[in-house]
Amino acid sequence: TSFTDAENFRKNGANAVCITNGFDESDAENPVKAHHSENFILSYIGVLEQLRNPEILWKVLDDLVKKNKDFAEKFRLKFVGRVDDVILKNIENSALKNNLQNLGYLSHDKAVLEMSDSDLLLITNFPDGASKGIIPGKIFEYLATGKQILSFGPQDADVAKILSETNSGKHFNYQDQQKLEAFILEKFEDWKSGKLQNNSQNIGQFSRKNLTEKLAEILNQIVH
Repeated sequence: TSFTDAENFRKNGANAVCITNGFDESDAENPVKAHHSENFILSYIGVLEQLRNPEILWKVLDDLVKKNKDFAEKFRLKFVGRVDDVILKNIENSALKNNLQNLGYLSHDKAVLEMSDSDLLLITNFPDGASKGIIPGKIFEYLATGKQILSFGPQDADVAKILSETNSGKHFNYQDQQKLEAFILEKFEDWKSGKLQNNSQNIGQFSRKNLTEKLAEILNQIVH
């Protein structure tokens, strides 16, 4: 479930506790890429359709490759999975076309390796406020890599709470253009100077092992 759902249940008189989805500890065993690669890589892993299309991101990235030669030379936008044809066409018709790497579908193991080989990981949600309680399962796979996450969705989304608690990235709504550009440039400069490292914390609370132990504790309290 989600924090928002649990809060809504409590408002209706239920004794609700939130236990989110999580990641398999085996996914967290892949080491975070320690070497400084030749490119600054932003990756999206999974299915991306029009309803969750972060057009503001493509605009910001398009502007950056046009006005920042260093960024244009070093930046790569990587897709692993199925991306809507219209989204791909729009990117291929923009200045971003030279920075695009569309790998298509890969096995889970290979997709996890691509996550670990990235510098930023992209996740998107529906823009309307009713979606703030949706926590995509993909975020937990991302957390397991220790990489920074760039998230889009409604203001005050539950995803933002997770990113804040774990120091794992930043959440934006679909209008935060100036803040978004500043965030990407900050991460790019950190990457160039070798400072873009794993600063995540409290990730372990979202392992399925720990979440199962939490559930067992709650059930034990109910029984006794």
